[in-house]
Amino acid sequence: MDKSWDKTFLAKYIETYGFQVNHDAAQNRIAEHQQKTTTGDPLNIMSTGLVIQKLKMLDELLEELRSLGNIGFVDIDSDWRTRRAVERNLLVLSKTFVDISQRVASISACAPVSSATSAVERCMQIGALSQYDPYRQIADFWNYIVHQYEQIDTAVLVDMVNRRLTDYEQFGEEIRSYIQDSLQADQKAS
Repeated sequence: MDKSWDKTFLAKYIETYGFQVNHDAAQNRIAEHQQKTTTGDPLNIMSTGLVIQKLKMLDELLEELRSLGNIGFVDIDSDWRTRRAVERNLLVLSKTFVDISQRVASISACAPVSSATSAVERCMQIGALSQYDPYRQIADFWNYIVHQYEQIDTAVLVDMVNRRLTDYEQFGEEIRSYIQDSLQADQKAS
């Protein structure tokens, strides 16, 4: 085991979760997690760290899109820069949603998921997400935006920015809660 990687990982882990731990105890925890991960541990620290990074990106993208305020058809149709910024941020926001869903689904130690929709469904099955229909719609939007990348309908862009950002926000809150609950349960179990 590469000790320099462990120390870097440990520092990032402490920074991410906001608490200090005994270095030797932490090294033992890492070793336990590495062993459990190969035997189906539901919480993989490395995957969780990646999810947390993606959640931060999700927050940043939401903040950027919200900074536009309430946008209208004219705002998007009259300024190509605004259109491209909205399209790009929605593309990255939706990809981030899919990445998080797939990563959380993979943490569950089940078979890999093959699509955004199946990742969302798996997250709902394991209790990481509620049975909230807009999550399925976000997965569908991801598929739409990927295949209609030349130009996305203005009405869709306006609706996403003005009415659907709260769905992404709720998604982030539910995933954070799931990770926190999983970490606490894992700490109690050991």
